Amino acid sequence: MCAIIQSIFQDHPCYRAIKKSLAANDRQKLFLELNSTVGTLEKKRKEERMDELIKHLQLRGCFPAA
Repeated sequence: MCAIIQSIFQDHPCYRAIKKSLAANDRQKLFLELNSTVGTLEKKRKEERMDELIKHLQLRGCFPAA
């Protein structure tokens, strides 16, 4: 999952906060950080991958369902 997050957010201002919440295993903060980036990624494909990532994590029970 870290590689996926890196490929999507590497140049994004929130990347450091996302990495910190992931390293701390803080699911709530990670969910907040990922959702705060919606609509801010420069490429449509990255937006789609981020959406897929959030949905995948919700299905696995890591995040609350939307």
